[in-house]
Amino acid sequence: MKNTGKRIFFIDPQSLRNLAIYDYSLQSHFPNGVHYFCSCHYDYQKHENINYHYVFKYNHLGNNVLKALSYLWSYLIILFYILRLRPNIIHVQWFRIPVFDYYFYKTAKHLVPFKLIYTAHNILPHDTGDKYKAIYSKIYKLTDHIIAHTKETQNKLNEIFNVSLNNITVIRHGYLKTGVSNNVDTNYQPEYQKKLDGKLVFSAVGYQYDYKGSDIIAKAWEEYEELNQNKNIVLLIAGMNKGVDFSAIENFDNVIIDDRRIPNEEFHQILLDTDILLLPYKRISQSGILLSAISASIPVVVTKLGGLTEPFEVADIGWIIDNADAESLGKKLTYLANNVQEVREKKNNEKIWQAARDFYSWDEISQKTVDLYFSL
Repeated sequence: MKNTGKRIFFIDPQSLRNLAIYDYSLQSHFPNGVHYFCSCHYDYQKHENINYHYVFKYNHLGNNVLKALSYLWSYLIILFYILRLRPNIIHVQWFRIPVFDYYFYKTAKHLVPFKLIYTAHNILPHDTGDKYKAIYSKIYKLTDHIIAHTKETQNKLNEIFNVSLNNITVIRHGYLKTGVSNNVDTNYQPEYQKKLDGKLVFSAVGYQYDYKGSDIIAKAWEEYEELNQNKNIVLLIAGMNKGVDFSAIENFDNVIIDDRRIPNEEFHQILLDTDILLLPYKRISQSGILLSAISASIPVVVTKLGGLTEPFEVADIGWIIDNADAESLGKKLTYLANNVQEVREKKNNEKIWQAARDFYSWDEISQKTVDLYFSL
């Protein structure tokens, strides 16, 4: 696409793994010359028409003080570019230190007039309650426009933070292509894959948090003998544990718990080995893991919440439970364990998966984002 005259900065402090895939996909229809400020550990493909600036190093530091100092230094570099290039649009994906971010952009807007766009992937940071509500109220007032992924998020921004509906555009979160880049061996197989062969595999993949319902999964598996004593099924929990108690299920023969950050190549392989992905979230706007499942044609069990049921509007990609509790999930998993053929048919029905992927097409999503840039 040709450059249409506006100088655009796209800033994502978390641009690695799935978030790098998200950025790359969103940028597919971006005009020439966009300046992309990303992680030094960005690990996906690149667009020839995008200017890459690798400025964020905090992700791989262990000490919180060092992380904060590194983050602040990265933004000093960005400030230099703001003063030198004087962007018309700055589009931010995530705020990692909200108080600092607020004052940084407030100051920058005084120095250089630009429109600030923010993608509200979540209304507030996960699992923080109202801790950041006051500062995000200021952030939302500072931004010139907000992108939300669902109508529900748009309405909550309006109701909770009094953001005008005219200042919020709903643009869906596209599906995330699975796989890896940079010549990584995508045929890598986790050590426990042999334990999955011939079994119906229920998986919970990624960081394990309470808000994701990981505790609900554990409780359902513990309480239903039809699950924990069934030799024909496996529960695979793969991802770093962020405070969930799995002690009641870790000794069951049909449970595998892999408590670590899962590398891209293993994440891809785990998805391919999964028959049903478990997403019994308690709070969520939209889930990147859900959109990865759509890419890989993996049926899901989701809570009737946020954007989790949105793909069901166009394709029957799995099963919905009404409540995020162990009873609702346990009954559904027991049903699925006894109806393997239904699971296989849904997993192998390419028609429904293509319909879901078309619904979350990046072509439309990217173009809508560009249209927003040039409407401001």
